[in-house]
Amino acid sequence: MKLRVTKPNLYRNSRRCHIGEQFSVEGDTIPTLYKGKVEVVPEPVMEVATPDAQANDTGNQGNGDTGAEADEQRRQWLLNQIEELTGKRPGSNSKIETLEAKFEEAKLAAEKE
Repeated sequence: MKLRVTKPNLYRNSRRCHIGEQFSVEGDTIPTLYKGKVEVVPEPVMEVATPDAQANDTGNQGNGDTGAEADEQRRQWLLNQIEELTGKRPGSNSKIETLEAKFEEAKLAAEKE
């Protein structure tokens, strides 16, 4: 049986276990020493395929954007929105966090007008 540590005061083999650490024990009951300090990790269930089953190609396919591409698209969108709201275009080397703050300020200023 596989167990996951849930409390920080569990020691195994003279070593303190960290929360989230997993280990295996023999048998199908939690040993008294570990009660209240661990939880049972469910065993993965393997499904048996039927003879007429077909493969599915959909899988975990994203929209094709990598993190860098998504950041660049967000940066361009923020630059365009800030320019529309204020009439000034911020520097193209600005960080996304800075652009988001400027966008919020510009949006609030536009709402007050």
